[in-house]
Amino acid sequence: MRTCINEAMLSLPQDVPVSALILDMQYRTLIQTHNQREKLKRVSAHAEILAIEQLKDTTSTLTLITTLQPCLMCTSAILDCHNISRVVFGAYDQEPQLIYATDLLIEKGIEVVGGVLENDCAKLLKDYFASIRLP
Repeated sequence: MRTCINEAMLSLPQDVPVSALILDMQYRTLIQTHNQREKLKRVSAHAEILAIEQLKDTTSTLTLITTLQPCLMCTSAILDCHNISRVVFGAYDQEPQLIYATDLLIEKGIEVVGGVLENDCAKLLKDYFASIRLP
């Protein structure tokens, strides 16, 4: 998760600091990316989606690690990527629909582990949003 936090910082100052890593079964990083919504002017350029889009054809079982609980759009992309068997995230999002998104992953047999370095991930997000709010 530390690698993910460092990658998330590359989103700054333009984008919300969220990143995603995709690991193989030996926990080697295959893909590492961060949010680029503002940079790419593309609303779907969330870190998880950008990572999944970079996946080559593989039959390997994969783990997706992200600094923030996946939103519904990213959850849908994860479900469409049939070889992601595990999702690990840091900060919990306070949006009620995201509890449903996590439940969808679990219902489809994907292992979900939340709260990994939660305070560090949440602080990164809190600091970002505090910096963009008008006084």
